[in-house]
Amino acid sequence: MAHYVCTGGCHGVSEQEGVCNAQACVREQMPLTVCNCTDGMHQEVLASVQAQNQESSGS
Repeated sequence: MAHYVCTGGCHGVSEQEGVCNAQACVREQMPLTVCNCTDGMHQEVLASVQAQNQESSGS
């Protein structure tokens, strides 16, 4: 079942599309990312974000 996760560090999860509402999160008020994992670990989404971060930092 599709769900939505925050990739900003708080790793919030929602069953509905929306934005992160965690006040201390670096992605507060930013869109959540759709995830289709069935184990609750969100590895595909988190790995994708980590790869993007490495590309943008030049590593």
